[in-house]
Amino acid sequence: MTAISVVLDHTTATALCDPKDPFNEAVAAFYVRASGGFGDLYSPALSLTAHDAERPGLLSCIKRLRSSASRP
Repeated sequence: MTAISVVLDHTTATALCDPKDPFNEAVAAFYVRASGGFGDLYSPALSLTAHDAERPGLLSCIKRLRSSASRP
């Protein structure tokens, strides 16, 4: 498998946290693959923080996803 890099900016984070978003499954697949050790995850903190001010709860969602992905 080829290593991938995933940039989790505000648009991809929103898609990842909203199961009704039309891009949810695609973003989730990249996220799972990268967090499973097959790539790197990058997160522009200012982008996510600014978007969390507009859409409260986004950072909490990301935190839950990351902690659940790192469990055995």
